[in-house]
Amino acid sequence: MELNQNEQNQQINPPQENAQPVVPKKAGREKILLGLVLGLAAIVLLLVGVLTGIFLKTGGAAESLSTAVATENQEALVESEPTAKPLSALVYASTPEPSPEQETSRFADYAGKVACGSYFTLVVQSDGTVVRLGDSSIDTSDWCNIKQVAASGDFAVGLCEDGTLVAAGDLSHSEGDVYSWTNVKQVDCGYQHTIAVTNSGKVLYTGFNQFRRTDCQNWSNVSKVLAGSDHVAAILKNGDVVAAGYNEFGQCNSSALQNVLDGDVASGSTYCVLSDGTVAAYGKNWVGEDNVSNWTDIVAVSAAFEHTVGLRSDGTVVACGSNKYGECDVECWGDVVAIATGGYHTVGVLSDGTLIATGSNNKGQCNVSGLCVG
Repeated sequence: MELNQNEQNQQINPPQENAQPVVPKKAGREKILLGLVLGLAAIVLLLVGVLTGIFLKTGGAAESLSTAVATENQEALVESEPTAKPLSALVYASTPEPSPEQETSRFADYAGKVACGSYFTLVVQSDGTVVRLGDSSIDTSDWCNIKQVAASGDFAVGLCEDGTLVAAGDLSHSEGDVYSWTNVKQVDCGYQHTIAVTNSGKVLYTGFNQFRRTDCQNWSNVSKVLAGSDHVAAILKNGDVVAAGYNEFGQCNSSALQNVLDGDVASGSTYCVLSDGTVAAYGKNWVGEDNVSNWTDIVAVSAAFEHTVGLRSDGTVVACGSNKYGECDVECWGDVVAIATGGYHTVGVLSDGTLIATGSNNKGQCNVSGLCVG
């Protein structure tokens, strides 16, 4: 069979069924690059989708956990760290406040180291000797190993380290018959009498027995004894108060008091320092010596014939009563740790052991400059 020209060409070059069209080289490269870009984009989108799914499943819990941790940390900070304070407050906070025991010791260390009579002052030295200022009839030159002194009028008594006693001055009413006493813890003296408490809380008494003052010898569980002109009193170990003797002015009507920490008695009054720092007074109040109702933060009190002095916990001092000789001029005193009152003068002990005095100095009872309490 004879073929035409086209047929002959087809037989010479038969068509191929899957033959790809001829593409110019430049166009082919662009399509390949485009395909790679689209492929990478698809992979990125796929990864984003996978990560989004994972976050949606776990992100809420993670956020809750993160929030809880943050909250817990904040609470811990609140509990463990104080609120921010000014630098001055932090400086003061770095110095701990003294404990009640330390505060009590601060005053107790000097209690009884100074005593005043009508016209004299006694000062216990560090070596246990006693310096007497004023009235020369009070001879303490042979006293030694003294740890506490007491005085009244023209009489004085000293307590030795071994619990025995010595006396000086007017001994005409047996107030000085104390040399046989032993195991004495604390002593006081009033007009023509001496009273003491032993380590066991028993009370000892000697001197003129006016107004049944000797009834005090029946007291027990006594912590501190107080002697006045015509009556005596005592603070018991439980903080109660008992009294005996002359009671015309109600100076012995203190039995209802409780929580008494310190006290003193004078010619016709009784003064008690309560645990809240206030002072209760019972007695004559002739010239305002009992006007103590507005006193606060008191830790000790000392009373004389017509004036009363109180020591505050901050070391300042208050006074009331007669100020005829300046015996109440104590408003400028500070850093005081002990006080004592005489007939018409007042003496204070400062925290460094030095002394300050005011009032009548007619016999040199206020010449305390240069002295130091032991």
